[in-house]
Amino acid sequence: MKKRIGLVTIHRALNVGAALQVYSTCKAVEALGHAIEIIDYHPQDAPSRRMGRTFSPGRLLSQVDSLLNYRQRQRQLRRFHQFQERLPIRPPTLHTVADVRRQRFDYDLYVCGSDQIWNPTLLTRGIGEPYYLEFVKDRRKVSYAPSFGVEEIPPGQRDRMAELINGIDRLSVRERSGVRIVEKLTGRKAEHLLDPTLLLDPIEFEEIAEDPSLDVPFLFVYPTQYPKKREQIEAMQEIARRLGLRIAIALSKAFHPRWLLERATFLWDVGPSQFLGLIRKASYVVTNSYHGTALSIALRKNLAVIPHAHYNTRMESLLSILDLGHRQLSPNAAARDLSIYLEPVDYTRVEPLLAEERKRSREFLRRAIED
Repeated sequence: MKKRIGLVTIHRALNVGAALQVYSTCKAVEALGHAIEIIDYHPQDAPSRRMGRTFSPGRLLSQVDSLLNYRQRQRQLRRFHQFQERLPIRPPTLHTVADVRRQRFDYDLYVCGSDQIWNPTLLTRGIGEPYYLEFVKDRRKVSYAPSFGVEEIPPGQRDRMAELINGIDRLSVRERSGVRIVEKLTGRKAEHLLDPTLLLDPIEFEEIAEDPSLDVPFLFVYPTQYPKKREQIEAMQEIARRLGLRIAIALSKAFHPRWLLERATFLWDVGPSQFLGLIRKASYVVTNSYHGTALSIALRKNLAVIPHAHYNTRMESLLSILDLGHRQLSPNAAARDLSIYLEPVDYTRVEPLLAEERKRSREFLRRAIED
C-alpha cells in the first residue's frame, strides 16, 4: 500500500550537502513506491540566542564577501532557490518549535534525517526538538541516518536527548560513533546506514548536474575549513602539479581567508547542481567535507580527503566501510611518497562494498515504512 510520509530534515540551508541529502532521501522513498513531503521547518534561533550574538571575525568576513562578490553570491542564492523548487516542500513554513507543535499533520508515518539534525548544539539553541519528531504522537517515527556531528554528548543534554531518541520507533544513524552514542544514552541498538546521497545510482545525479565552464582539466577543491597542517595544502598542490591540473576551489560564505593566498580559480556561485557538475567533470577531488567525500565516491572520482579538525569521525566512518581509509591525506603527506594518492581509486573493489551497504540501507528504509 502506498504511504504518505512526512520528512523533517535540514533542507533550506545554503549548503550543497544539505540540499543533496534531502533530494536523495526523497528520491529513495519515491523509488520504493511511496509519497513523501518535507515538513517546512526552517528554524530561527531562540530570542535569547539572537540577542546574545556579538561581533566575530567570521561574521565580518562574511559581510565583506557579500559586498565584494555580490553578483556571484546572488547568483548562488538563486541557484539554491531553483534547486529547492525540485523538492516536495509542504507549506506553511514553520519557524519555531511551537509552530510545529501547533500544526496539524496527517501522514501515515514520519521520518527524520539525514545530516547533522541530532547535533547537540541544536538543542542548546532551542530549535532541536522537531528533528526527533517529538511533535508526533500517534504515528510511527523513523530516523534515517541522522548524524550527531560529535563523538560525545555534553552531560547536561544527555537525559533530554535520551528521552527524545527513545521516542523513535525505528532507529538508524549515519556514523559508527552514532551507534555508540545511541547505545550509551538509551541502551538501544541503532542501525549504521549510508548517507542518502549514496542510495542513488549515479545516473540520477547526472540528470540534475550542471557542468562548469572550466575548459581545462582541473582538480576540484571543496573545503569546509582550512587544513591545520600546511603540508596538506602542499600535498594538494603537488598532486595537481604531477597530474597537470588547474586547481579550482569552491568557497562557501564561511571560507577561511587563507584560501585566497592559493594559486587557483575561485568559484563563488556554486549551487547544488553546479557542485555535482564540478565533481563530475573534475579529474581529481580534494575535500574535507562529508558530502564532498560521499558524492565523489558516488560519482566514481579519484580523491584525497583532508581530515576535518573537529568532525572527522564522519569521514573516517564512511571511508572505513568502503576500504578507502588510505585516501586521507596525513599531516605529513607532502614529505612522504604521494603515489598512493596519485593512483586511481580501485572502484572494482569499492563497488561490491558500496552495493552491499546500499542494499542493506534500502532494505532498512523499506521495512521501516512498510512493516
